[in-house]
Amino acid sequence: MSKQRSRWKLTKFDVLIFAGIILLFAGSLFWTIAYFGDSALGAYVRVCSEDEPAERYPLREDREIRIQSANGENVLRIKDGQAFISYADCPDQYCVEHKPIGKSKESIVCLPNQLVITIEGGEAWELDDVAN
Repeated sequence: MSKQRSRWKLTKFDVLIFAGIILLFAGSLFWTIAYFGDSALGAYVRVCSEDEPAERYPLREDREIRIQSANGENVLRIKDGQAFISYADCPDQYCVEHKPIGKSKESIVCLPNQLVITIEGGEAWELDDVAN
């Protein structure tokens, strides 16, 4: 029996084409991140208070953020792609009782402490049959 030869041989041209495709993909990813910033990679939590400039935190990183203002203190927790207020020293505690948010344009507001937390970017929420 004779050895069977493979019909397809990998040539230098094939390697160059493959390398070119990889470089094109890497370049387009780099350009997307450079042009759109980190928001191209997912959702952010935007924290706005009256005393401080707005700050953004990636929703994909679990963390706890202590927010101090002249009106009071809040603790924002980001966990499993959702954000919620775990502590507030305001009297009504509506912000603590609010469900966790994780979709674009959802927000939590603490009026006594003048704090607004909003989700930017990422997946948008959909209307249900009741809202339609």
